[in-house]
Amino acid sequence: MSKWEEWKKAQGEARPWHVLDPSTYVENENLGKERLAICNTCPELIKLTMQCKKCGCFMNLKTKLALASCPIGKWGIEQTEKTDEDSSSKIFINIPCYKDPEIWLTVENFVSNAKYPERIFFAITLQSDKPETDKIRADSYKNVTADILEPGSIVGCQPARKNSHKFYSNEEYYLNMDSHMRSIKNWDVEIIREYEKNKKEHGVSVFTAYVPPYDLLEDGTDYIDPNITGNPTFYMTESNTENFYRNLVPQFTSQYTGSAKNVFSPYVSGHFFFTEKQVIEKVPFMSEITFTEEEPLMALRFFTAGFNLITPSKVFVYHRYGRGGRPLFWEDFPEKFFPEDQKSRDYFRELVTTKRIDPLTGLFGERTLEEYEKYSGISFSSGTLHDALKSGLPSGSF
Repeated sequence: MSKWEEWKKAQGEARPWHVLDPSTYVENENLGKERLAICNTCPELIKLTMQCKKCGCFMNLKTKLALASCPIGKWGIEQTEKTDEDSSSKIFINIPCYKDPEIWLTVENFVSNAKYPERIFFAITLQSDKPETDKIRADSYKNVTADILEPGSIVGCQPARKNSHKFYSNEEYYLNMDSHMRSIKNWDVEIIREYEKNKKEHGVSVFTAYVPPYDLLEDGTDYIDPNITGNPTFYMTESNTENFYRNLVPQFTSQYTGSAKNVFSPYVSGHFFFTEKQVIEKVPFMSEITFTEEEPLMALRFFTAGFNLITPSKVFVYHRYGRGGRPLFWEDFPEKFFPEDQKSRDYFRELVTTKRIDPLTGLFGERTLEEYEKYSGISFSSGTLHDALKSGLPSGSF
């Protein structure tokens, strides 16, 4: 290929003179901003001049062109096109909720930001101290089913997810999240598109991350840091490692690495994971695990069932990490929570030491626990952690 042909290929269908013609710009200004945000996390960008090393273009201009595309495939003209998946695929959203005053703000945000709100369906297990009010709010949405329960009636997130799952009705995609979340515009289309693109490279997967934060300001508006343009990845702090050495329960913390690509993950976040029908139907939720242990348990079950764990570089949702006035279950019901929490910890330890295969309450047989240990750097058999894991290198890379 000649230098001229290489240059044309790097430009995509756009040409430099198109920047002089406003009719060639993307119709949705936010699309240009989203493209530029991707470029800002890319190592191929020369930030001083905002030029791409691959195509030589000034990216604050090129990203505005409707026919432009990234020379290494991170964004492109396909983002401006409708697909059959855009208009027909349904998403089931499973939310456990304990007396959270933000639950209906979360629902409203995801409905209003969905490109196809009629294609998303919420199933909420809501332990409420205001059941009549919450029932009225739930009934005001056509696409919300809420099981409104007395506080203390279900102990733990995993049992609550299992309870919400009874409303599942064969939707093609499945989103699990917390009751205090926010979304990007057109999140439903964007996450399906990115998932399907990832699937071509990594196969059937589970998208997961400790996603970027938002906060709710006193005037009722949301604050999201505009400088955060990608999902953080998982790493272990000193307290995380000490907890593993004591209990054999791995826990992780998020770190921003500026990764411009999807990476393999050792873990599954309880507040955000997105996958497809075949995954969630094969790997059911359990009642035996309550809170802390559910994240590493889901990672083990999804992985040994043959599915890949992926932290996407693109941000689709945000999570509120502060309490925001929310009461916590273990503060209200310590006599219920702590005995179940200990039972849950014992159950997880027994599972990883015996390597018990049981599709309903244990591991699967498509991949072994030893394969997960090699992939993640977490050795349950020796009670040790690989240094690369603790420093946050992507799984499968060491």
